[in-house]
Amino acid sequence: MSALLSSILHYILFDQLHGFIASGDQARISQSYTVAVPLLLVTLLKAALLSSVSVCSVQYLWRVLRGKPLALAQVESLFQLRHSLLELVNPQVILTGSFLIAVYTWLVPVAAIYPLSALTIAATPFPLTRNVRMSVPEVTLSP
Repeated sequence: MSALLSSILHYILFDQLHGFIASGDQARISQSYTVAVPLLLVTLLKAALLSSVSVCSVQYLWRVLRGKPLALAQVESLFQLRHSLLELVNPQVILTGSFLIAVYTWLVPVAAIYPLSALTIAATPFPLTRNVRMSVPEVTLSP
C-alpha cells in the first residue's frame, strides 16, 4: 500500500510542477525541495517493494524447504541469494524457482535510480511579462 501511495504522490508532485519555472522567484517550490521530496518518495517506494519481496521470498523458501529434501549446499545457496550476486548463476538455485525473486530483488534498486535521473528541465522561453494592447495617441502636425 505504501508503494502505491508513494508512486501516486510522486506523480502528483511532478504533475503540479510541470510547465512552471524550476528555480527563482516564480518557482512553485524551491529547487532543494524539488530534489529532496522525490528522493524521499523513491526511497519509500524502494523500501516498500523490497520489504514485500523479502516476505515473499522467505515464504517461498519455506515452501521449497518443506516440499522436498535438499542438500545443505542448496539450502545455503537459497539463503545467500539475496546477498550474493554470484548465487544467481548457480544452476541449483535456478532449478528451485527462486531465481526470478532474486533477480527482482537485485533490479529494484537499479530501477529506483531511474526516476531521479529522468528529471529533465527544458530550456523554453518563459515570458515574465505579458503583452498588452494600448492605443497610442496620434499627433498631427500641420504647417
